Amino acid sequence: MAEAPIQAERTGRPAGDAAADGRRSLPYFAALTLGLHYMWELGQARLYRNFEGVSFMRHAFTCFRASLGDVLIAGIGYLLAALLSRDLWWPLKDKWPWTPAALWLATGEAITIAVERWALGSGASTYGRSMPTVLGLGLSPLLQWLIVPAVTLLLIRRARYVRLRREI
Repeated sequence: MAEAPIQAERTGRPAGDAAADGRRSLPYFAALTLGLHYMWELGQARLYRNFEGVSFMRHAFTCFRASLGDVLIAGIGYLLAALLSRDLWWPLKDKWPWTPAALWLATGEAITIAVERWALGSGASTYGRSMPTVLGLGLSPLLQWLIVPAVTLLLIRRARYVRLRREI
């Protein structure tokens, strides 16, 4: 009896199938997005006056809740980028996805600006003295939506590359 190629035996699909990689990557993508945003939220919390004198558990819960909102923002931006590129698995393509990635980052920034303006205007959030600002908005949340999605995209692409190297 002839043996099937290792690749077919292991995965049952050709190497580099972005849709199959994407279905496996979506939970990883969501968890990675949540984890990275949660770490950022924990780190930047001291820049907000709202966190002065707050218990550790309240701090952790508030940051986690904000991170869930960040995952929602990331999901909206991801889907807009998928619509623009007409490809749900745009981060996993062989060529670097410049246009969808830029739309994803821009969507995150736009929503963040709107949420920050609302939170500051309504009094739901107040910056501490140590928060650097740009045009009245905190620099940390603005940087968050440039850095965290970029790192997420790089890690997702790196994980796919490592997986493909193992299949070859």
